[in-house]
Order: sequence, then structure tokens, then C-alpha cells
Amino acid sequence: MRKLLIPQFLYCFLCFLSFGSFAQTNTFPTSGNVGIGTTSPQNTLHITSATTSSWIRMQKLNDTKETGLMLTSGNRTDFYFYTDNTAESPLQIQASGLAGEGDGSPRIRLPRTNKDLYLGLSGGNVAIGMTTPTSTLDVVRGSGVGGTAQFRGTDRTSHFSYSTNEDTYIRGGKMNANVLINDNGGNVGIGTSAPTYAKLQVRGGATHELFAVNRPDSDVPALYLGNDGSNRAAIASNNADLTFGRDYAGAYTEYARIQNGTGNLGIGTTTPDEKLTVKGRIHTEEVLVDLSVSAPDYVFAKDYNLPTLESVEAYIRSEHHLPEIPSAKEMEADGVELGTMNMLLLKKIEELTLYQIDMMKVIKEQNKRIEQIEN
Repeated sequence: MRKLLIPQFLYCFLCFLSFGSFAQTNTFPTSGNVGIGTTSPQNTLHITSATTSSWIRMQKLNDTKETGLMLTSGNRTDFYFYTDNTAESPLQIQASGLAGEGDGSPRIRLPRTNKDLYLGLSGGNVAIGMTTPTSTLDVVRGSGVGGTAQFRGTDRTSHFSYSTNEDTYIRGGKMNANVLINDNGGNVGIGTSAPTYAKLQVRGGATHELFAVNRPDSDVPALYLGNDGSNRAAIASNNADLTFGRDYAGAYTEYARIQNGTGNLGIGTTTPDEKLTVKGRIHTEEVLVDLSVSAPDYVFAKDYNLPTLESVEAYIRSEHHLPEIPSAKEMEADGVELGTMNMLLLKKIEELTLYQIDMMKVIKEQNKRIEQIEN
């Protein structure tokens, strides 16, 4: 890269000014500071103007040459501030002697033909608020100061920032705008750096709380499933109970609930009092019941005391239902336990079988006596 050295030009320019009409306000000593527009320069080159803006103008008449400044230390050139020899003629800043920093990849590039700003074209990191960046862009602010980085949308709403307590905010580019995450494919991980099992993989911390989102009609946490925003399935939490239902037009309807503490499941009811409580009809092909009471095979034991039919008749006339069988009022109030009821009905069937056997014996004996009388 070629750089235009300007000491000779600057020297001639200063000599011209020293003998011109403005010589009375300039000073060009053989040593010390040089002043233009001032006779008491405070720096190596001090330019002032009382009536117009102060400018230093360096003009190249040949587009194949660069125009710029060199900052040197001793015999070493450290930095270049220059415009190159292209039609775009951008302002560029680069260091001297570093690998990768040439005309096409300066440290900073400011084009003339657009409003862009290019940083780090030659490699390296960019730091704001610090001197030891470890990432391509490393931004740090002091303790207790919010908003390390803010990217604003069309309505000047910050949609990426953090507060004084270091909570991070990610919003849409304007009010009510959407936030898209990984819309080109791949998985999203929350609490994990290796989301390999699902599009959204969440790993909780010490409290194991994975989601905390609210229903639109209340502050109740809920998880929604479905494509239609006005009609979708919902899994919600209500007083620590887990509920399942539907969110329709912003209103939540509960269909089932798992009760906190007991683990009882209720369908059609919010107060399940057993492991499964259903308010309504059940349609099933088969029900398998594990018995908590023994089957009444003891009815066929020789020492079983079979009630007489006379005692059964007296009980029915008095109570209006079979012995050991709940009354209609009891069934309406307490319901029917299928396992217990089936065993009671089986017991009555077995007792009825014994009555029939005894009756058959009596009938056979009577038939035998009738045959003897007839013969």
C-alpha cells in the first residue's frame, strides 16, 4: 500500500501563510509549536478561526494516489488515516505492519457513497466499555447500569437490552411485533447448550421449574397447543392443580384435573375424591377390577350358616331390600363400589344356588313319595 507523505506540502503551505495577509495571526517558529490563526499555539499544530470553521484540507489531484495522515512514533509508522485510490474513496483507519491489514481490509472503513460503517475488516474483536474483548463484539458497562446493548425498532422501543439487575429483555422491533427464534431450522435450548431431542428443549435449574406462562384471561400459568390462536388445547395450573382444557376466544374451559397432594384425577369435576372421579357416562369395552375384598366362595363351605328363606322374607318386608345390599338411598348418597357390589351380588347368587339345590332335593323327595302313593 502506498501512502502520500505531506511534510513538504505542509511546510510550503505554512511558509506561504507566514508571508500572506494573515501573517499577523500566525506563528512559525524554528522550534516549538506552530500556530495558524493564533500567535500562542498550545500544541505542536494549533489552528483557530474566529469567523469561519477550522479545517485542514488535503486534496489529491490524481485518483491513483492516496490522501491521508500518518501517526508515527520515532522512526516507526503506527497508524494511517487515509482515503484510498478507488472511486468510492472511503475513509480508512489501519495499523502498520499487522498481518491482514491492507487496502481492502482496514481496521475501520467509512464509505463515502453510503451511510454504512465497517469495523474489524482485518479481523480481531470490537470492544465497547472495555479493553480486553474476547468476542467479535464485547460490550460492558459499569455495575448497576442497565442497557449494555440496545437495538431499537421503528418506534424507538428497545428490543434487546438488560436492566440494572441484569435481567435480559428481547422484544419485537416495534410494538406488538413478533420475535422469531431459529426460523431457519435447528433446535432451541433453554438451560442447555445441547438441544438434541426436540425443537424446544428446556432443562430446569435447582427448582426444576420449566415453564411459567399465563392464560390470557387470568394470571394462571398455562401451556397452549394448537395452530389456531382462538381455539386451542391448554394445560394449566390452578391452585397447584394440573388442569386440561380448551382456550376458546380467550376463555378457558376445564375438562379434567389432577389434584395437588392426592394425585386424584377428575374428569368433569374440579373436586375429585378418588384416584379417578368422573362426572358423566363412561363408554368402554372392558373394565378390570382388582378386588380389595375376597370372593364369597366361603358360601359353599360346609360350616356356612345359610340364612333361612323365612328370615330373608322377614328382612325384605322390614327393610325393603336384600340383606347386606345397600338401600336405594344409600346408593344415591354414596354411590356404588363396583368391586364390593359385584362380590355381594355373587354371594346372593351363590346363596340362591344353594336354595335351589335344597329345593330340588325337596321336589325329588316329593315326586318319589307321589310315585309310591300312585303305585
